[in-house]
Amino acid sequence: MICVTIARNSRRLALAGMINAARMNADMVEVRLDRFEKQPDFAELLAAKKTPVMFSCRRVKDGGVWARSENDRLALLRQAILARPDYVAIEHDVAEQVRPFGNVRRVISYSNIDETPADIADICERCSKQFADAVQLTCKARNAEDAWSLLQAISRSAAPVVVVGLGWQGITPALVGRQFGSPWVVAATERGSEAYPGQPTVRELIDVYRFRDISRETRWIGITNLGQWEVLTIALLNATFAAQESTKRCLPLPVGDARQFGKIAHRLKLRGIVVGPQDQPALRTMAEELDDNVRFASAASDGEQVESAVDLLMPHGEKSWKGASIFPRAAGTALRAALRRQGKSLENSMVMFAGLTPITVGIARAVKKHGGKMIFADRDDKKANQYCRWFGGRHVRPEAVYTTLHDVTVLGATPSIDPDADVSEPALHPGFLRPGMTLMDLTAMPRPTPLMQEAVHRGCAIVEPLDLLFENVRRLLYRMRGQEPSRRVLKQTIASLLSDVLVSNSDFHVPLDTSES
Repeated sequence: MICVTIARNSRRLALAGMINAARMNADMVEVRLDRFEKQPDFAELLAAKKTPVMFSCRRVKDGGVWARSENDRLALLRQAILARPDYVAIEHDVAEQVRPFGNVRRVISYSNIDETPADIADICERCSKQFADAVQLTCKARNAEDAWSLLQAISRSAAPVVVVGLGWQGITPALVGRQFGSPWVVAATERGSEAYPGQPTVRELIDVYRFRDISRETRWIGITNLGQWEVLTIALLNATFAAQESTKRCLPLPVGDARQFGKIAHRLKLRGIVVGPQDQPALRTMAEELDDNVRFASAASDGEQVESAVDLLMPHGEKSWKGASIFPRAAGTALRAALRRQGKSLENSMVMFAGLTPITVGIARAVKKHGGKMIFADRDDKKANQYCRWFGGRHVRPEAVYTTLHDVTVLGATPSIDPDADVSEPALHPGFLRPGMTLMDLTAMPRPTPLMQEAVHRGCAIVEPLDLLFENVRRLLYRMRGQEPSRRVLKQTIASLLSDVLVSNSDFHVPLDTSES
C-alpha cells in the first residue's frame, strides 16, 4: 500500500489533504496530530475518510513538531485510539503507557533522524513484541550499508515492518521493502508537501519507480545517485521494462564504501548497475573485465592503452562484473544527429573540448572515428597533452576558446578559466558563439543551461538534452536486454513527467510526435 502523510496545521487543510490523497490513488493516510495548532476533531476526520487512517503524534526528537508536554501528547494518543481509527502509531519507549483498545491496530515506531543504528534489527525485534500489529522504523539511511541493515530488520521481524528512510537514500529500503513484504510505503501528495527530506511523492512511486509492479519476482537494476538525470533515466527504463513485460525495475542505491557496496550488490542480485559520474572512480575496481568500448589503443605511436569512463556494470559469472561505457557513445551519436539536422557531419569539423573529464575520453574517440579534428582546452596541461597524444589535435589554454576558430564546442566541465571564479556563473561567456556553430553542454544535464539558451538565441545549434537522454537510455536497454526500446514509450513517459511537478516542463523541449520514428 501507499500511505500518504498528512502534515497540515489545521482540520480544514488536513481534510483537504485526505481528499487529495484518495484522488491520487493512495491506499492509506497518516494524519500527523503534532502539526495541528488546535485540538483535532477525530470524529470529523474519520467521517471524511476515503481510505484507512492512521493517527500519529511525533516528538521533536522523532522528526515531529510537538511542542507541549509529553503527558499531553500521550493523552492525545489515547483519545485518538478511543476514536477507533484503523491504526495509531506509538513510539516504542512509551508503548506500555498507551494500551491496546478494540480493533485499532498498533504501529510501534522507532525513529532516529541522525543515523541507522548498527543494532536496528534488534531494536525492531523488541518493537515487534510490544503488542505490535506493525513496526515502523524511521532512520537516516546514509549509504547502501544502512539500507541493507534496514532490509535485514524487515526479514527478521515477527511483525510486518515499514521502513521510512530519511534522505533520498531512503527510497532504497522503501522499494526493496515492498519486495520483502512491507505492508505500506510512506509518501507525500506532491512536491513541496513532504513530511521529511527526500520523501517520495505518490506520483513518483507510481510513475517513476513503478511501485505497484514490485513483487517477489522483481529483479533490480541499480542506479547510483538520484539527481534529475537519474530520475528521468529510471522512469524511462522502468516504462520500457513494463512495456516489454520484464520483471526488471530500477533501484536507486547510495554507494558509500565501494567494497561494502559490491557485497550488497551481490546480495541484492543486481542485474546491472548504472554508475553516475561521481561514483565511477570508486566503482571502477568492481569491473574485472571491460568491454571493447571502454579500453582501446590510442593514436600514439606506442599504441598506449586508454580507458573511457565505466558507467555500466553487468554481471559476469557468479561474482564478477564487466564494465561498459555507454554515455560517451550516446553523446557522440546525439552530436552527429544534431550536425546532420544542419546538413553537416563530424568529418573535418573542428571540435573544441572545453573542460576534460573521463566522459570526454569516449566522446573524443567518437569524434576521431568520424573524422573530426580536435582542440583540447583545459588548465591542466598534463591532461590536455595526454588527450593530444591519444587522439591527435592540439592543446590551448582555456581563455583561447574565445579566439580559436572551431565548429563544435563540447563543454564537458567548467574549464577553469579563472580558478577563483564564482561556480554559479556560466562556465563560459557566450561571446565565442557564432551562427552555425554547434554546442553540447554536459555540465548540468538534463537541464538546458544558460549557455545553451544563449546559443539558440545567437543562431547556434545545440545537442538537445532529451535527445541525449533518449540515446543513453536506448543504449543502456540494448546492452542490458538486447532489445531496442519503443521510442513511443520513451516520449510518452517523458511527456507525462514533464506535465507534472516532478520536472518543470518550461526547461525542456518535448517532441510532440510520439510515433516510432
